[in-house]
Amino acid sequence: MLMGSAGPLSGNKNQLAEGGIRVYTEPVMSFDFYTTFLAAAGAVIPSGADLSGANLLPFVTGEATSRRPHDLLFWMDGRHFAVRWGDWKLSNFYSHGSKGGVALYNLRDDIGETHDQSTIRPDIKRNLLDEYRMWCARMPVSASGIKNC
Repeated sequence: MLMGSAGPLSGNKNQLAEGGIRVYTEPVMSFDFYTTFLAAAGAVIPSGADLSGANLLPFVTGEATSRRPHDLLFWMDGRHFAVRWGDWKLSNFYSHGSKGGVALYNLRDDIGETHDQSTIRPDIKRNLLDEYRMWCARMPVSASGIKNC
C-alpha cells in the first residue's frame, strides 16, 4: 500500500467516499474527540450540555459492548452528502465516475463502493434519504445567512 493510499477503500482523504471518512474500523467523527478527551481527563460534562460525540475510550480499550460508536452518521460537503447506517452508506458523491443521483452501497460486501444497491434495496435508500432530510432540516443557517442543506 502506498503512503496516503486508502487501500481497498474508495476515494481519498477529504472526500465523502470511505477512503476519506473511515478512521477506525467503524466511522467516527471529529466531534467524538471532544467527548473522548473529556472522558479521558475525568471531566464532568455540564448538566444540559448537548454533546453528539461518542466517548471512544471503550472502543480503544475493548470495553465497548458494541463495535459501532454511532448507529447513524451524516456528512455534508457543499452539495454532496453521505449517510452511514451500519454496513449501509447512501451518498450522492461518486468516486467511480457515475453521474447524478444518489447511490446506496453495502460496505460489508463492497468496501470499494462500486456496486450501487439503490434498485435492489429501495426501502433502505428511501429510509436513509428521509433520515438525511430530517437531519438537514435541523441544521442551523450559516453565519452568512445561507441554509447549507
